[in-house]
Amino acid sequence: MSEFTEISAASLQTPERASTPSLTIRLLVLNALSFTLIYLTTNWLAAAHQVSQHLMLAADAVIPLIPWMIIPYSSSLVLFIFIFYHCGTQQQCRQYSLQIFTATHLAGMCFLLMPFRQQHAAVLPEGWLGYAYQSLYLMDQRYNQLPSLHVAYAAIFWFHLRLAMHTLLARLLLHTGITLLIASTLFTHQHHLADVIAGAALGWLCIWRCKPHDVPPVAAYYRIAAAWLAALALYFQQLWLFLLTAATLPCLLLVALAYARGDRHFLHKHQGQHPVWVRLLYAPYLAGYRLSWLLQRYLLQPSIRIQQITPLLAIGPRLLSAEISQLHAAGVVIDLSAEIPEHPALCGPLAGSTKRYLHYPLLDILPPTPQQMQELAALILPLLKAGTPVYLHCAMGFHRCRHIARYLTSNL
Repeated sequence: MSEFTEISAASLQTPERASTPSLTIRLLVLNALSFTLIYLTTNWLAAAHQVSQHLMLAADAVIPLIPWMIIPYSSSLVLFIFIFYHCGTQQQCRQYSLQIFTATHLAGMCFLLMPFRQQHAAVLPEGWLGYAYQSLYLMDQRYNQLPSLHVAYAAIFWFHLRLAMHTLLARLLLHTGITLLIASTLFTHQHHLADVIAGAALGWLCIWRCKPHDVPPVAAYYRIAAAWLAALALYFQQLWLFLLTAATLPCLLLVALAYARGDRHFLHKHQGQHPVWVRLLYAPYLAGYRLSWLLQRYLLQPSIRIQQITPLLAIGPRLLSAEISQLHAAGVVIDLSAEIPEHPALCGPLAGSTKRYLHYPLLDILPPTPQQMQELAALILPLLKAGTPVYLHCAMGFHRCRHIARYLTSNL
């Protein structure tokens, strides 16, 4: 093996990286927007339909209102934000985000399909606590009962804080705080016992399913999207929505399965094009991806462009017709995108037996694995050594090709 393709084991290692402010803010905003949109919409729908069904038991009727319990109840918002900044690594931050995101969306589907109403009368205590309850009732109305998101979140909070509690006193404070948070859902008369039990089950389900080094978040997002599509079809009971669900649901689940397995060949792209059966089976995914690609190319110009990394190596997006002339006539195009068909003008051979177009698909959003980086290095570095210009591209030129370019330049 040449000096260009000999890659040391140390260079393949990807140590766990510290969380960054930009990642923290992105995930926090994603979860805050998800919660706000889902919680307010399902509350509004339940109120509009004047939902009256409930799960109040005889034991719930004797639970007293304890006004000061609004304090631990309100701590949920503080912890929701704090733990994003508490997570020390990117993996921990993404895991926490996915657990919260999954809990929010699964609960939202329950609120939509099984709406229940709180049966305790809304009471405003005297003094400053009365103002606190008044503020609470503006957001937290009498619906969105089962499961209790407060309780589900409390389980997730405990899961992420427990390892940071190194002393007996710290662990005691954590357990007491989480217990008060869970109990406050009953003693503020915001939830019934059935809601608390279901919330605890939901929290532990999210902890169990969203583990480190487990299913990539992208797979979970597609599964949640598929679940929402089915939930909306059941809720609205419209023929067109059932037909849309029938056409789209298999596609979303197959994409989720591909990401869960790390199957970078799932779209079977060959010579820059997708076969007809893939275009039919994955039509919703491919159409949505193409629309997103076109929109980003329009909105993010001129940042989407060809970038010269070395005299022979350039990276960038999948090119439009007008951009192809910028490439070296004797260069090789290496396509990392599985989702976008290549421009036909780039798929023909060069003079002689050299291939103009090479395809090595990588899954979008996910970082390349060490093995994939090594295989691409073994493909690209000999071309550069031979003096062949290389244009390395993914869909937008932002992530996949930049990962590979950084790795290549570190081994040149």
